[in-house]
Amino acid sequence: MKISPFGAAANNTAQITFTLCQNPLRQSISPVNTHWTTSINDGALEGGSSGGPFFDQNNRVVGQVHGGVIGCAPRIVHAGRFDVSWTGGGAANNRLSTWLTNDPNVTQTNTISMPYISGSSAVCSSGTTFTVNYVPPGGTVRWACSTNISFDNQPGNPKVFTANGTNSGWIVARIITSCNDTITLPTQVVWVGPYSSSNYPITGPSSASCRQYVYYSIPTLIGVTSINWIWPSGWTYISGQGTTNLALQTGTTGSSGTVAVQATNACGSGSYATKYTSVTGICGYSLTVSPNPATNEATIELINTVEEKATETPEWELEVFSPGQLLKTKTGKLKDKIHKLNTQGWKDGVYIVRAIINGEPLTEKLVIKQ
Repeated sequence: MKISPFGAAANNTAQITFTLCQNPLRQSISPVNTHWTTSINDGALEGGSSGGPFFDQNNRVVGQVHGGVIGCAPRIVHAGRFDVSWTGGGAANNRLSTWLTNDPNVTQTNTISMPYISGSSAVCSSGTTFTVNYVPPGGTVRWACSTNISFDNQPGNPKVFTANGTNSGWIVARIITSCNDTITLPTQVVWVGPYSSSNYPITGPSSASCRQYVYYSIPTLIGVTSINWIWPSGWTYISGQGTTNLALQTGTTGSSGTVAVQATNACGSGSYATKYTSVTGICGYSLTVSPNPATNEATIELINTVEEKATETPEWELEVFSPGQLLKTKTGKLKDKIHKLNTQGWKDGVYIVRAIINGEPLTEKLVIKQ
């Protein structure tokens, strides 16, 4: 409804004859002194304007549009007198005063039910039913949809739609009233068919330091019923399972792995989308050298500081560099956590001991004193 700003005075009308769009077409005559009539020279009177307010010079509602000649100004407009509607016939079912009140003891219920579309947010190949609720008496429902959805192209309510493709889609319903007016309902946005992993690519880091907090996400999906994340076993879950955003903490050195997610809707589950994250740095291990200073032999021990993995030792390499930063000795593919290093005859000075675990270095100093 559009409101005309035209400010001409209204007249109290003795009697008005209305032509009502009903089946069959008929006329109605208003009682005497129940309406205001005015001629607007600005704006328009549109179909469906009934109930629109008439205001006085103090911006108070004095009437509600009842009828007139539809079209652009100038137009005659008739409005029911608000004071007459207020008192009505003196009973609760025919007056406004009972309901437009601030009395907390009065139950104020809007009994007008607006039409709307109900149905799933996903259209499947097996067929999905959509219904327009509260169709006005005598109304006919006509449907339309996106090209990746099929139906019988006939009026009717409810209506079964079938997926003939994938991705997002839409369904719209139009009610044709007994007066041949068209009411277009809000478009129902749906997902067509099950998801593909390409519909929810994972955003997140390709690499991260060990014991670092990392965050992953996927796009918001239409019609999703469940989301399932999986992550490397050595990582720590923080929050977000079942949502589009996941928070984790990476594991210790060498815990690189794949984060994956699967989304499900009413039509089924998509495949897992994946994201590989390389974990860098040394975490969960320490290196000890004893005795230190050493003379003829030093014991190098690789310690796993993660309590639940204290007995596990990864394959590692050992390198020792002289005080002049030259490689003194190198031992590869060590499987025991303890290695005996023969230092007999080495010159006094500070040596660098380096353990390499999954390509990551861990260093300690060794002092030789003969």
